[in-house]
Amino acid sequence: MLCAPVVRLGVATPAVVLIPIAIVLLGINDRMPIFVIAFGSIWPVVFNTMDGVANVDRLALNSARAIGLRRVDRFRFVVLPAALPRILAGAWVSLGIALVLMVSSELYAFTSGVGYQILLQQQKFDTPRMFAGVVLACAIGILFNALFGLYERWALRGRPTVGRSA
Repeated sequence: MLCAPVVRLGVATPAVVLIPIAIVLLGINDRMPIFVIAFGSIWPVVFNTMDGVANVDRLALNSARAIGLRRVDRFRFVVLPAALPRILAGAWVSLGIALVLMVSSELYAFTSGVGYQILLQQQKFDTPRMFAGVVLACAIGILFNALFGLYERWALRGRPTVGRSA
């Protein structure tokens, strides 16, 4: 695939190192963390989507073609459902990356947010409040993971599960 080297480069680049570059290019504003979070989070989804689409059952595709499904219908009814578990797995990884990048960008360049509060309390040697910020960041991560787990269960309903009781 032609875009595979670009995707591999994006996956291999730690997005946290882009924060100083984003600050220089975009300044300290709302666009900077959005750019960093989007850049760092998109690659697992793209990588897993490419892998999921590449591993669609050829027999299913050929059967859909044989019964006369149009290209858009083959995508909708064969390719997307077959690739969806891998796409969602990439999105789940991206969720964790996005949380790390959110807190990291707040550490570097903001005067508000969980990351900023953690850094501020650490500089003031206010350990209990610093740990409260860490616990809050963990709670946000747990909440997002739980919500995404519910969404994944809904999106993949009716599929057999492996290693998990229904």
